[in-house]
Amino acid sequence: MPTIKTAISIEKNLFDKINRLSDEIKLSRSQIFSQAARYFIERKNNLELVRRINRAYSDILDENEIELLEKSKRKHRKIIEEWQ
Repeated sequence: MPTIKTAISIEKNLFDKINRLSDEIKLSRSQIFSQAARYFIERKNNLELVRRINRAYSDILDENEIELLEKSKRKHRKIIEEWQ
């Protein structure tokens, strides 16, 4: 895959941490920045997917709603039995 050279501005403290990390894990700074950017993009895409899934399934009951529904059903049954 072709690469593009770019210049970015970051805080010195962060730059120093990246340099130390680069030495520690034997990756170039470019590789670290590329992996970090990939991770950030994938995470954003995953969060968007989760939002869409949640929106699609928003009509599904959560645990509290299920419990309340079951209690209501029991109470309704009891009332019906009393009427009979």
